[in-house]
Amino acid sequence: MKRLALIGIIIATSLTSAGQGVFDKIYTHQSSSGFDTPTRFTKSSDGGYGLATLDDDTYGISIIKTDSLGNIEWSKVYSGVYYGTSIASTQDSGFIVATTSYDTITYNSVPVLLKVDNSGALQWAFGYGDTSMYANAGAVLHVSDGNLLIGYVQDSTTSFNSCLVIKTDNNGNVGWQKKYSGNADIEVHHAVQMNNSNIVIGGIGWNQCGSTVLCIDTAGNLIWGRLYIDTTNCDIELLHVNVTSGDDIIITGRMTGNTTWDIFAMRLSSSGAFLWGKYYENSWSDDEGYSIHETNDGGLIICAEPESYNFNSSQTALIKTDSAGVLDWMRIIQPDKETFPFGGLMNPDGGMTIFGIDGDRKSVV
Repeated sequence: MKRLALIGIIIATSLTSAGQGVFDKIYTHQSSSGFDTPTRFTKSSDGGYGLATLDDDTYGISIIKTDSLGNIEWSKVYSGVYYGTSIASTQDSGFIVATTSYDTITYNSVPVLLKVDNSGALQWAFGYGDTSMYANAGAVLHVSDGNLLIGYVQDSTTSFNSCLVIKTDNNGNVGWQKKYSGNADIEVHHAVQMNNSNIVIGGIGWNQCGSTVLCIDTAGNLIWGRLYIDTTNCDIELLHVNVTSGDDIIITGRMTGNTTWDIFAMRLSSSGAFLWGKYYENSWSDDEGYSIHETNDGGLIICAEPESYNFNSSQTALIKTDSAGVLDWMRIIQPDKETFPFGGLMNPDGGMTIFGIDGDRKSVV
């Protein structure tokens, strides 16, 4: 029996207090094993979108290219045994995808880059390392002279994870590779390039129950690295990092308490100085912030998943704050549907495009 498995949804919405929808699209795939797993998406150079997912049938990578209204232009699967993806658009109108390749016998792993052109044709794919290591891709950035594959690798002596950054040219050849170690067992979740060209890398410092943020320059030199913890003994786990127009660093994720999770946001200066941190609670439980962006008025917008809102199911929420994190409003997008957001992107008109999966569309075929 096959399932009509949902690859993803795109919801474009305005950022009025009503959170009005502009369009939404559903993408399905015939999968014998259940769900494909959507992970990341990006704006393409022509104003459309690129969605990267894991294909449950082949364990490969699926890429869906859409126009600016979410209409599919092409969709392709790239074979392999992969886990997790990150995608970025490239200057030649194609996409670069970072993922992790697993050895099905040893369960060791190496980070991989796949480059496709603007029609989805695979141009090259390289793994970086060997199957004796345990390394994972967490993010990819396309920069002016190539790509940055950002992830984490396990230290063979301490079993802690160190941040791993591999710089390649546009053909996938390694320019440099560096590891960044500290007292936190880091799991990299996201990275962003600042307006001054430096790179901010964010992740979870598992053994310290906090969020780790690193800043490096384009040559891989460490500028600063810091661990941020909650002194009330709650874990704060970074899921997304971004920068403002003034190069302040903004972060969202989840605060894990004794019984529930809450959405948190934090703002740092470009040098890593702590400016403020906030928790956002409602009648929801087990809440997570998946993306954070600066809005046209200088405030912030968080795309979040509250797992319970009036009934016990996941929803997509937008949380709007001022520049100091003070709450303006919270709204559920499409409250009559069960949705699982994976993040959002800001649109030139000040609205937001959200990507995730829609639980209402799980049907047996």
